Amino acid sequence: MKKRLLKLVSFLLISILLFGLATPLASAYGPGDPWGPPYGPGDPYGPGPGGTPGWERAGSWQLHGNQWYYRFTNGEWATGWQRLGGAWYFFNYQGGAMATGWRQVDGAWYYFYNSGVMATGWIPVQGVWYFLRPSGAMATGWVNTDGSTYLLRANGSMATGWQQVGGVWYYFHPSGRMATGWVNHNGVWYFMHGGGGMATGWINSGGSWYYMRSNGSMATGWQQISNQWYYFYGSGRMATGWLQLGSNTYFLWSNGTMATGTVNIGGVNHQFRADGTWIGRYVTPGPPGPP
Repeated sequence: MKKRLLKLVSFLLISILLFGLATPLASAYGPGDPWGPPYGPGDPYGPGPGGTPGWERAGSWQLHGNQWYYRFTNGEWATGWQRLGGAWYFFNYQGGAMATGWRQVDGAWYYFYNSGVMATGWIPVQGVWYFLRPSGAMATGWVNTDGSTYLLRANGSMATGWQQVGGVWYYFHPSGRMATGWVNHNGVWYFMHGGGGMATGWINSGGSWYYMRSNGSMATGWQQISNQWYYFYGSGRMATGWLQLGSNTYFLWSNGTMATGTVNIGGVNHQFRADGTWIGRYVTPGPPGPP
């Protein structure tokens, strides 16, 4: 009886060893994952893309032709969303082939690397940048990440340069980051409000006044605004007080408007031509002398 029991145990051990050696090692590894798929009971990882549960199930990768598949230990083939080795994959509902590249699932676009792993965050595809939300869904419209604001077009591509949104102009650096404050583009200065919108008209920056034309460009030199003349330095800052330009002298009031005619400045009368050039101090004529 003992001999028969020993023979049975030996037979079982030999069968287990032979079965393990006969299993192809390649099938135990996923594409691009040298450590292979998870083994043992699955663990919940919370909701996955599309709201599917994040349970992991043991199984093995199978390569058929040039397509990867995943087969569970119960013989079923993976389809739909699957979390394997801590990463998300998608397998076609029909056929079970692993998805790579762009794939639309339930109305949303996702991107899967050649390894099949679902992408998240910033990714470059053929020189174009896209942003995939933590769920993996491709973002469109406004995105705020890492303290900066970006604009993703309707096709998901990251916007750069000038973009008009809702009738308002915005500027995006080559990195895609939305500009705020002063921006120099092709040698021309623009000012973008805190919300990113391009400024036009009067603005106050750093305690000084500037004037932005209707196209957003910063005004310099003489500018006629609402029938009043103003002068803006090369920095764009509005001039006030006495101004010397070549051989001509001008006076700009505290609101920036140019003085003309006879005006009192600091208790002294001065005369200015219609073009604003200073003539000199105005002396009140005295009474006529004796005949």
